[in-house]
Amino acid sequence: MGQRFDIPPLSQINSQIEQIRRNIEESRNLRITSRKYLKNYLNQINQIQRPQDNLGAPRNDNPSSLEVYKWFVTKEKAIYSSINFMRQGNATYIGYFWSPSEREDEVRVKLRTYPTTSIERFENHSIKPPTFIKSNDFTFVFQEIVNTYGVPMHKEINPAVFAIVTFPFLFGVMFGDVGHGFLVFLMGLIFIMINRKYKNDPDMEGYLSMRYILLMMGFFAMFSGLIYNEFFAIPMTIFGPSLYKLEV
Repeated sequence: MGQRFDIPPLSQINSQIEQIRRNIEESRNLRITSRKYLKNYLNQINQIQRPQDNLGAPRNDNPSSLEVYKWFVTKEKAIYSSINFMRQGNATYIGYFWSPSEREDEVRVKLRTYPTTSIERFENHSIKPPTFIKSNDFTFVFQEIVNTYGVPMHKEINPAVFAIVTFPFLFGVMFGDVGHGFLVFLMGLIFIMINRKYKNDPDMEGYLSMRYILLMMGFFAMFSGLIYNEFFAIPMTIFGPSLYKLEV
């Protein structure tokens, strides 16, 4: 099936083409005006009263209004999410939470800042406690590796204790090379030396947290490399002839 169109006279065709061009121009102007209006509107709602420095010039250390609104919405969402876990009483909300015994006094001090808040220890219950594992700068990465596969239950043996030795050692067995292992060892050593200077830098936090595991992996890689007689994939003869022979 086809569709039939009547061709208007030449004079009408020219006028219709001109009309289409005017419509295109109007649409283009409307788009430019709308974008300019939207940009000005966003700039207006993004204005915030900024403090001034000693010379009277505005400082730029405050966030934008949109960022403040985002923080507010995130905070409100977190508050209501926590309230949903509580039971509503006559005038208050009642909820249960776990806290380490050694930090109970710290929790009570924090809650004293809210006059209507009280805390009581709930004893003689059959609820199974959650897992609480202490970690420090040295054991943090090993614990995170174990938690990736599974968090041990309450009073279960923590595999991270054994992973502190087995993980770097098995890495050294796989990566055994004195030269490459020294580079990993040196990287961990540098991170340890600069940790105090850059520990509050969010961009360096992830790298610095791996400083001890890199140091140990590099050490075991060098240890295994000495056994393999490998230095940057070049056979060594420190402990006698190389284990590799060149066949011609």
